[in-house]
Amino acid sequence: MVNNEIYNTLNFISFANFKSWDVKSFKINSQKFNFKTIELKEVLSKTEIQWVEISDSMEYPILGVRSHGQGVYINRIAKGHELTMKRYQRSKINTLFFCKVRTVGGQWGVVYPDFADSYASSNMTYLDIDFTRIIPQYLEMLLKVQRLTSEWDKNAIGADGRHFTLSTMLDLQIPLPSLAEQKQLVTEYQGKIDFANSCEKQAQELEQSIETYLYSELGLKGDDAVISRPTTKLLSFTKFSKILNSWSLKLSKNLNSNLYYVISLSENSQLLKDIYRGKSPKYSSNGDTIILNQKCNRWDDFDLSHAKNVDSAWLHSIDRKFFTKENDVLINSTGEGTIGRTSVVSKDVTNILYDSHLLLLRLNNKLINSKYFVSFMNSNLGQKQISLVKSANSTKQTELGIDNCKKVLFPLPPLDIQNKIADHITNIKNQIKELKQLAEKNRTNAILDFEKAIFHHENH
Repeated sequence: MVNNEIYNTLNFISFANFKSWDVKSFKINSQKFNFKTIELKEVLSKTEIQWVEISDSMEYPILGVRSHGQGVYINRIAKGHELTMKRYQRSKINTLFFCKVRTVGGQWGVVYPDFADSYASSNMTYLDIDFTRIIPQYLEMLLKVQRLTSEWDKNAIGADGRHFTLSTMLDLQIPLPSLAEQKQLVTEYQGKIDFANSCEKQAQELEQSIETYLYSELGLKGDDAVISRPTTKLLSFTKFSKILNSWSLKLSKNLNSNLYYVISLSENSQLLKDIYRGKSPKYSSNGDTIILNQKCNRWDDFDLSHAKNVDSAWLHSIDRKFFTKENDVLINSTGEGTIGRTSVVSKDVTNILYDSHLLLLRLNNKLINSKYFVSFMNSNLGQKQISLVKSANSTKQTELGIDNCKKVLFPLPPLDIQNKIADHITNIKNQIKELKQLAEKNRTNAILDFEKAIFHHENH
């Protein structure tokens, strides 16, 4: 009696197709496509490559390739004497390019004419593409489909599992529509990508317009607004206590507005209710509460995915006055590239503690609008001043202390003007957010719609 369960479980290979004892080589592929399938060897083949002798005095653009169908790029420009290997391959246009030891993850790319003047070591491989059967853009789109490349990657060998042999690669199967159908799929995909790019460009232009608008409303002249402090005296006197805070002449810089009075938080104590440095946390993987850090604080936005869990008992021991309240301002106080990043605390980020790499400013909102203040702090003029004061200390550490933070100068219009500026910038930021979301949605839909077109519906 035949046991049907065995036949449903086992996969039988005819002896004529038996090539290797490696089970993975038989491509037990459960994926079904809406188009006929072929092996890559039917559209890819070895090619003749020109080898060049490396000259120590010349420069060579070295070609690289990104994963998931992101294509080739110039990895670096290398001097000949910097290259260990003294024979390199000259790139051949309209070929498929990949690294022999890293073929997983769709890390292949087409060498378009823009990359004709580039080179690659013997670790890289070029293959001819049969353009009479497959469009290169369609081939690269397949590499973006992780559902497909993940199936291919089951063939990976080696200790790191990052590559498979050329023969295995050429045996991989792909769906191959007609050239007309490929062109249609490419056109539909590229249409969504072009729209996403357009949205991102509009968002970028709006981001640039914020600073132009802000400077115009405040009577500022961009970076030229930061100039030496004017004086009518031959000598300038200062308290010795101030010298102890900073020996740098950079702090004698000033900000000029032709419309409004310029001030700092240190010059008017009524503007600031409180200012705190965050706490050094006691982390706990079992804690059910979080603490904010520099990564959480973006440019007037928060990303709580970077927050870390802390010990609940430790957190409850902290005075509640240190916890965030709506309209508080958080500023990154340390770190190259992150120092000075400033955000307004919204309702969904209240009652949270922050670590010692952040400063909290609790402004007097009867005199100063928090969103207006943050917009200026995040502008080039605000960041330029932070860059000046952060290094204005005896230890030369990249740190923005409480005292230095209070030295940053900003124009102080009447509150109604501040509110108008803040509302206008908020509206622009909302437009930017919508455009970025629309761009992301179209990029996602571009690949999802392509997947729906090539995969059989039973796989969904």
